Amino acid sequence: MQTKWECRYSSSEMMYLEIDGKHVKTYLDHSPANAELTSFDDVLAGKMDAEVRNLFGEQALAELKETVGLIKSGKAPKPETKEEAMLRRRREG
Repeated sequence: MQTKWECRYSSSEMMYLEIDGKHVKTYLDHSPANAELTSFDDVLAGKMDAEVRNLFGEQALAELKETVGLIKSGKAPKPETKEEAMLRRRREG
């Protein structure tokens, strides 16, 4: 289960989308302390759809909503480890 996504925001910055507790955080690599928090309810209601689709892609949006739905329902599998995330990113290119 993926809980973090990243994208190139500009030529010198990365943007991150991360599930954290009961919120989804979006932040730039230089300012994680200033993350924008969105509740799971708002994510499922579609309030992040345009932003996530435009920055991270349609697949990331689908994965995000699926993961948030599973977490909210209590049916979420074990979060992926750092090693699993690294292997997944290698496979994805």
